[in-house]
Amino acid sequence: MRTVAVFLRTWCTVSAFCMAGILPVCGQDEFNPPNPPEPNTLYRVTVEARPAEAGYVSGGGKYEKGAGVYVNTSAASSTFRFVGWQKDGADYSAEMGFSYTVGEEDAHFVALYAYDPTNPSEPSLVLRHRLWLDCTPKEACSFNRESGGKVEEGEWVYLQAYANQGFVFRGWYSEGRKLSDAEGFNFSMPTEDVTVEARYVFAPDNPDEPAGGGQPDVDTGEEGDVNGDKLADVTDAVAIVGAYLGKMPEVPLDKADMNRDGEVDVSDAVEVVNVYIKKN
Repeated sequence: MRTVAVFLRTWCTVSAFCMAGILPVCGQDEFNPPNPPEPNTLYRVTVEARPAEAGYVSGGGKYEKGAGVYVNTSAASSTFRFVGWQKDGADYSAEMGFSYTVGEEDAHFVALYAYDPTNPSEPSLVLRHRLWLDCTPKEACSFNRESGGKVEEGEWVYLQAYANQGFVFRGWYSEGRKLSDAEGFNFSMPTEDVTVEARYVFAPDNPDEPAGGGQPDVDTGEEGDVNGDKLADVTDAVAIVGAYLGKMPEVPLDKADMNRDGEVDVSDAVEVVNVYIKKN
């Protein structure tokens, strides 16, 4: 009888502890679900020009580790001279454009410019005019050349825009007229100063978080496509011959050097024509 009383007293005590939350509920397994998988970590790459009005910059965004990013800057005016890039306060590169592989940390790049107004040039029989480059919106892109540089009348100039992450190209425009749908194209300098505008719209994959895989492909087309229309054909062959003879502007070496001999000449133009014939 005494044993039964001790048992009941012990059972009541344990029950009271369970109800008070001091001991786990009797017979209940411990609930310990696994942690959900961590999402892919994105690292921020920020770019800026200093002073801010001195240049355009591109390459900023959020990327996964190992993503390749092309960071670029171009002067907003010929009165500013590019000095170099700094990364997190330390000198990093003297090139206006460079490739960067994202690591396991955020990175901040600053394009440094110095104010260097152009001295008045001596009168010349060669008529040259200023080619201004504008990006809309301003933070959307940078260019392969400075804005406001002087170009000879009738000279062909290759223009290339480099987009920031989350921006979609909508075309090149001048005085309301669309010039090209390609981010890189050849432009013939008119007989007066001119402004050529690269238009973009902000359209990220995710409105709250930019895509982390890398930048949009800045390649302007297939091999042999030197005029940036995303098609290698006879017009590209003509441009290659014209560049070889010095009658047209230089063409991108990576597109024009079809036989990979390190030079651009008539043989490369022949290769472009052969490729075009085989495809058609």
